[in-house]
Order: sequence, then C-alpha cells, then structure tokens
Amino acid sequence: MYRLLAVLFCWLSTQGPALSADPLARAALQSQGTLYAGQQILVDVDVLVPNYFLQSPQFPAIDIPGAIVTLDDGRALNLNETIDGTPYSGIRRTYIIVPQAAGDFTLPPVPITLGYAAVPPQATRGEVTLPPLRFTVRSAPGTAGDSPGIVAAKVSVSQELDQDPAQLKAGDTLVRTVTVRAEGLRAMMIPEADFTAPQGVRLYRQDPSLSEETDRNGQSIAGLRKDVASYLFQDAGNYALPAVTVSWFDPASAKTQSATAPAVSVTVSAAAALPLLLRPPRRSRNAMPSTGCTWL
Repeated sequence: MYRLLAVLFCWLSTQGPALSADPLARAALQSQGTLYAGQQILVDVDVLVPNYFLQSPQFPAIDIPGAIVTLDDGRALNLNETIDGTPYSGIRRTYIIVPQAAGDFTLPPVPITLGYAAVPPQATRGEVTLPPLRFTVRSAPGTAGDSPGIVAAKVSVSQELDQDPAQLKAGDTLVRTVTVRAEGLRAMMIPEADFTAPQGVRLYRQDPSLSEETDRNGQSIAGLRKDVASYLFQDAGNYALPAVTVSWFDPASAKTQSATAPAVSVTVSAAAALPLLLRPPRRSRNAMPSTGCTWL
C-alpha cells in the first residue's frame, strides 16, 4: 500500500507542472545599439503554451503614440522550449516600429488570444498580454523637428531613361525612372524623389511603385521605391535635368551619407518640317467630261 501511494504521489508530482502551467508572452528588442527616430526598430514577440497550439495566436495591430507600427508579414517562427520542466510550443512574430520623434516608448498591454491543449487532447481557450517592453529613442543628427528623414543601414539610388537624351526632337517626351533601395527600412517610409524641371520643360509625375525585397522567410530586407517622371520638351535646345540626391543616417556607424542619381544632359533638335502635300491639277470649267470613247 505504501509503495502504491508513493508511486501515485510521484506520478502526480510529474503531471502537476503540465496541468498548472499557463500560456505566457515575452517581448525583446531585435534591434541593438542606440535607437534613433526614423529607424526601423524590430521587436520580437513570443507566445508560448504548454504542450501545443490548437489555434494560432491572434497577434493584434498595436498603436503607439508618435510611432508607426506594423506587423511583419513574413513567416512566423516556431519555437520549442522546456521551461521549469514543462515542454512549451511557441510562435514568434515581429513588430516593426518606426518612431517619428525622440522619446521613450512602451508596448501597450494588448491581449493576444489563442487556443491550446492544456490537457491533451482537450482544447482550452487562452489569453496573454503583450509585455510592457520599454525603449528610448534619440534624434538622428542632421534632422530637424519631427521629420526624422531616412535612417537605414544602406541606401542606393539608380535611374533609367526610356531613350537616348541626346537624340530628342522638339515635342518629344523623356521618361526618367529613379529607384531608391533602402536596407533596413520599409518602402512606405522612403520619401519621394525630388524631381525638378528646367525652365520651358513640362514635368509630369506618376504614382510611385513600392515593393519589398525579402529573404527566404518572407521578412523584409530592403524597401524599394520607384518614382517615374516624364519631361516634355517643346522647344529645341540644350537642357540639364538636375541630379537626384538622397541623404541618410546609418545608425550602426552614426554617420550621415548620401547617394545620387547623376544629372542628365538633354539635347533637343528642331522638329522636322512637315512635307508639302501635292494637290491634283484643277479641272477647267469648260473641259468636256471624258466618255471613254475615241473620236476618229
């Protein structure tokens, strides 16, 4: 009898942690070092449950005053851990936070709902709260007021022209496409290219094209923004389309750098004269109409 009670006690003690364990949530800064306004700050949020999930956690949209917050649309990371002797399954998602000014920021205590097997295979509905992770953001050098500018690891600028700018004629249109690639920054945070037109040239802009360069897990590596401008040259002459320069601040080196799409020299010649149209000879009023017959 005593031996049976001892075995039962040992069994209950081993089952106790699994039955009493609760879901939990934790948050950690993926971005390291000094944080700056305008920088894309990554925050990893883990949701863990004892045993396994029966319903994926619903990561909510969160609102942080003075910051733009999005949930990375890359694939979630699956976790498996043992905490205090209890096996846990977890899912990690990443929030992207871009503060618009310097200051202190805190994650709001929003709920995350889920379903899990507390006592397999029984389904249990659970809820955890986003931990109040706090972080401090500084102003990036060279920025003024609440406009953080571009804060990224690396920025490059390239351009394409739809035709040879030295072979234009009056009335022709030259299409200029400028692409800005910013590593560590979403496309929507890249400002529009600064196009200007010489005097006497009409400038027409198209809506920008925004896209993301991603890794194999679907997580964003760099933002891509394409701006397209059309220049209409009405008169012959020589023109210069100004260079497009983008400056950015690199948080890792704490230095401001710039990238440039070079100026474009344009030569426009006069339009070719229209050829004169030959008119048929005018018929005399007294001329007799042809009958198709031959008179002898």
